Amino acid sequence: METIIKMRNFLLCLAVLGGFTQPINGFAQEFLTFGVKLEAGNSLLNWQMDIDQSDGYFVIERSLEGDYFSPIARVHIKENEHANGMVQYADPVPPVRPTRLKYRVRWVSSEGLNVLSEPAEVSLKDLQELTVSVFPNPIDQVIYYSYTAPEGAKVKVRLENEERKVVYQQEFEANSEQNSRALSAQQLASGTYYLSLIRDTHRVSAAILVP
Repeated sequence: METIIKMRNFLLCLAVLGGFTQPINGFAQEFLTFGVKLEAGNSLLNWQMDIDQSDGYFVIERSLEGDYFSPIARVHIKENEHANGMVQYADPVPPVRPTRLKYRVRWVSSEGLNVLSEPAEVSLKDLQELTVSVFPNPIDQVIYYSYTAPEGAKVKVRLENEERKVVYQQEFEANSEQNSRALSAQQLASGTYYLSLIRDTHRVSAAILVP
């Protein structure tokens, strides 16, 4: 009996110290699924666990290029649980972009015990090839913008107002020899607008001020 008690205390210590698979209430628990993908300029994280997740919270940890992870957000299950048991979190891609981002998720119970997922990563290589800039800003009658995108790629330019209502949209093929374009702003009311360049699930945006 003494040996069993010592072993149980040893496992509980491992849970507090952290690890990729840690015991919860005497049983080793793991994430059923964990993945990340790029969607609309965000890293979209999805995961699922085979335990009562309402008795605790999740900590999202991110690494830029390396293996050092830093906590970036805390997620409570009641606010983010989907009907199929999946939990989701969207992390905006940092303005200074590395070539890839790595994530992991830590579940912390009300007793302080935790389970750490295996890392998952997303490549930002395609996103780095998509840029848009506006000039001048504030604008005067005409919105001039320049962009970069893979040659021949189908891209969509979209203009939205402050309420994110689409006021203009057009699709075209990227051409490195004609990477500057213009839009009339004569019918736009004063305010802030957002010009976005979209390719598949990748999106980059620039804020525009109409005086």
